[in-house]
Amino acid sequence: FDCHDPFWVPDGTRIFYISRAREKEGIWSVGAAGGTPELVMEDATNAAISPDGKTLAFFREEGAERGGGWKSFWLSSPPGAEPRKYARLPPDVRFSDAAVHFSPDGSKIGIWGAIANTETEGPRAFWIIPVPDGDPYIALSNLPPTWPSFSWLPDNRHIVMTILQP
Repeated sequence: FDCHDPFWVPDGTRIFYISRAREKEGIWSVGAAGGTPELVMEDATNAAISPDGKTLAFFREEGAERGGGWKSFWLSSPPGAEPRKYARLPPDVRFSDAAVHFSPDGSKIGIWGAIANTETEGPRAFWIIPVPDGDPYIALSNLPPTWPSFSWLPDNRHIVMTILQP
């Protein structure tokens, strides 16, 4: 199967990526020099690992009971451990086309994606989730409809994002 969205573990020894794992996507890893891929997490997509390598953040589809195709936010610590759904977001917030990254110092997680409070896709927003505790909040709202892509700047306060212009 094809793979996409690769990212390095912080110590540079492995590469994580997304590819098919049974009936859904999953997070895989392979040694930096190659070798046999290992399944890290089934039913997971759009992932990031914390700078200390101790937490894996990802999205998981909610299924038909929540509108199908919408994603909820999950954490696994250590990576590969039983995941837990992040419970501090409002219960009606789900995402589509979401991207997630930890800030360089690991003090926050950024999520950029379309928010779905109903059966249809809602506005795009950039959420900040303080780590390890704190209330998540929307830092940027009403972003243009484009594929979410961003990176944190080294100051842990600002991001660079791509915006497609028509």
